Amino acid sequence: MLKKIALILVSLLPFANHAEEFEQVGFPQFAYESPSELLLDSSYRYLDLIDQISNGLIPDDDYTASILSPHCKKIFNGNLVTLNRDEFIIDLITTYELQGRWIFFPEDVIAATLDCVIMRLTIVMQDSGVFTSMVILAFDECGLIFEINEVLTKMN
Repeated sequence: MLKKIALILVSLLPFANHAEEFEQVGFPQFAYESPSELLLDSSYRYLDLIDQISNGLIPDDDYTASILSPHCKKIFNGNLVTLNRDEFIIDLITTYELQGRWIFFPEDVIAATLDCVIMRLTIVMQDSGVFTSMVILAFDECGLIFEINEVLTKMN
């Protein structure tokens, strides 16, 4: 009986270490094993949001709010282009209207720190060609994206 109890306690030790990380950052302890899992999940939902808009769909406000902070800003090629979530969505819709459809392929998605994900994407735009994009997503204490920093370069 004591062996079973000891085995159970030893098997729970890795989770105890992650619990301290959750408390430091403020991420919900019940949903993810580690903060990086939450960030990666949020990053893939961000990519899904971009995919919806790139196909001419207007995303649901509740879905957008579950991914982006209300004060989410976007820096594009070193320039501040949007100051909040609504401006960001309008900017993407405008891009769709001006450039047409685009598709993207995530090459790398890395949870770099407890509050940051770095992505490298290949983007094919209907009217503009092929690009490579480096995107840094910064997350707040609730796991929402509060800053998007993207550098886009046209490929030859």
